[in-house]
Amino acid sequence: MLLKNNNIQIANTKKIVLFLYAILAWFGLEPYFLINNDLIIIVILYSSFVLVLVFVDMSKKARDMLFFVLFFFIGFYFSVPGIGSINKNIGLAFIPTSIFFLIRKEYKIFLLKYFKTIFVLSLILGFVVYIFDVAGFNVPYSFIKSYTYISGYSLDYIGFMGNMKPIMFEPFNIYRFQGMYPEPGLVGTVTAMLLVLSNYRIKERQNLVLFICGTISLSLAFYIIGVFYYILRTKKGFSNILIGMLLLFIVFNIPATKYFIVNRFKIVNYKMKALNRVSDDFAVLYNQRIKNGDLDRKLFGYGADAHISPGYNVSSYKCIVYNKGYIGLFVIISFYILYLLKYLKDKVSRLMMIIILSSIYQRPDVMALFYAIIIVGGVAYLSNSVAERNSVNAYNLRT
Repeated sequence: MLLKNNNIQIANTKKIVLFLYAILAWFGLEPYFLINNDLIIIVILYSSFVLVLVFVDMSKKARDMLFFVLFFFIGFYFSVPGIGSINKNIGLAFIPTSIFFLIRKEYKIFLLKYFKTIFVLSLILGFVVYIFDVAGFNVPYSFIKSYTYISGYSLDYIGFMGNMKPIMFEPFNIYRFQGMYPEPGLVGTVTAMLLVLSNYRIKERQNLVLFICGTISLSLAFYIIGVFYYILRTKKGFSNILIGMLLLFIVFNIPATKYFIVNRFKIVNYKMKALNRVSDDFAVLYNQRIKNGDLDRKLFGYGADAHISPGYNVSSYKCIVYNKGYIGLFVIISFYILYLLKYLKDKVSRLMMIIILSSIYQRPDVMALFYAIIIVGGVAYLSNSVAERNSVNAYNLRT
């Protein structure tokens, strides 16, 4: 379990409230049953928001209050479109995320635990259905109109209970696993982040589910994060080389991994295929309005969700730059770095910061509650584990 070494006790009422709050964070991953169901989001949002304020003790530390205020104003800035009104979606996101920074450390850790549990349960459901579908069983399904764009073209989906697959998927019977989420890359990125927090302890049941689902998502981010983590965490140089060679042999010789991972490093039209986070149409628009645009637009962008108004839906840090300029990108990265500096006391914590912040390249959900829970809750968990290990070592020295 994620909190195996964190002996924290809180009242059952608060656990229930925090679980509701974790569900709200999970909604930020956009499971497909939420499409056009704004009422569900609003009910959970305001009920969990009010319950947290009533039942959960807030930190009275000046530092926590400062970062709460800072994030609130940054969120407000990010939610203001060019026309000057408050953007609904980001407005719903940054308010509960701001409160998260004010919650006491032990509650942040519990939120991370509940978020991971909910996410793992959703993956188990999706994985079971995925296996039945790949094995050729007739699984009840419905058609889902696309709510994401991948590499410049829209995809419609077949939706099973807990799992989706694109109608026009690639030429393999074993298609990429994405569960109930918009794309396989999201599954791969989130599973990799949670595995890093758990030190890749695959023997634990939840981590085993994360590892399997991340692997069959064939997400490039999942594999890169895993390799990066393994290299930095282990000290056995020769075994690293052997294992690395074995993994490369496997990846290059399995048709599906070769197609989805190796081929993404090919250069097409002077650009690596892996750099596919924006459509060609948006790339042209970005070059015209940002790279070759006026200085004020480069610095401050075109307003919240401006990248959506032309009809493009992309997933890249360029969304932040296009909407709020390079100033906006600098502000949000600086905020998280300043917050995390206090907790970066060991290699794992520092590695976590690098991985999470680098994920902004393809996951610009910087205002979302799930993002804050993984970053802030994760580092709180890591620092708590370090403190417990140090106290145990100190006790052993005294006895």
